[in-house]
Amino acid sequence: MDQVEYAYTYGMDEAELERRLSSAENGTLSLARDGEAYGVPVTHHYDEGSLYFRLGAHEGSEKFEFIEATTRACYVVYGTSPPDASWSVVVRGPLREV
Repeated sequence: MDQVEYAYTYGMDEAELERRLSSAENGTLSLARDGEAYGVPVTHHYDEGSLYFRLGAHEGSEKFEFIEATTRACYVVYGTSPPDASWSVVVRGPLREV
């Protein structure tokens, strides 16, 4: 594979992270149950260090079952800045109902 170009990543400072999470509107929430992954596109709201999702899951639905089984979720927000720049933020943590 001699024609592959690699994108190197670097960390963002806290101000940049907050700006990206505040300005982005959606991402992918990843859940897990018994070794099986479940990813769902969702919108979010970021406020003072917390992410809020409106999941619309109801008891008995597959999404609800994965939410109940997941102890630590993963949320990915990403974007591009043409012509050749991109960024992503990966957030991990527990889910709880508010």
